[in-house]
Amino acid sequence: MQLYQAPMLPPSRLAHTQSPPGYNEIDKRFNNLERSQNSLEKVMRTMVEQLSQLVLANRKKGTFPSQTEPHPNAGNIFDAPISPG
Repeated sequence: MQLYQAPMLPPSRLAHTQSPPGYNEIDKRFNNLERSQNSLEKVMRTMVEQLSQLVLANRKKGTFPSQTEPHPNAGNIFDAPISPG
């Protein structure tokens, strides 16, 4: 019994063709944008870390970030009269 062998195909013509006009310029621009985005992401991560450190440094010891203080002039909103309309 003999195994089936697919016929040998000639090498693809696409491998030997040149890139379309303007392709290299588009590829360069894309790579430049990708590098810029990566750089901006790195800067943003650094800024987030620095802001987090700043917030932690300025917080009173023994408090949590969610512990808010009421506004001293606010009063109780439930005691305010409700105006019609």
